[in-house]
Amino acid sequence: MNKSPKNTKKSGILHFRIFKWNGRYLGICKETGFVEESKDFGVVKNKLINGSIALIEAVRESSQNLEPSLNTRPPFKYLMYYYASPLLSWIELGKDSTKLESGGFHAFAEPIESYA
Repeated sequence: MNKSPKNTKKSGILHFRIFKWNGRYLGICKETGFVEESKDFGVVKNKLINGSIALIEAVRESSQNLEPSLNTRPPFKYLMYYYASPLLSWIELGKDSTKLESGGFHAFAEPIESYA
């Protein structure tokens, strides 16, 4: 059985999804479990990234083993939103895929090394 790679304080990848749902943006980081919501896309993105940077710095600076916090899933409800977000965004935007590509759904990944 293949195990998915685990994030460490030196390497790994954080996956983010931000999508429009019920008129607001919902952002989720699959590895840290962070969930943010706002009417403004930029606010959600900044909070997710800044929270992740703060967590990585805390893990690197701590004398305790905090690496497991870099591999924490969000609560089940939000994990399901994470996986269903392309479909939820498509429904929210009236099943118009051109709107989906222009602002209803954003997915990106950032290597932990980039936060050095």
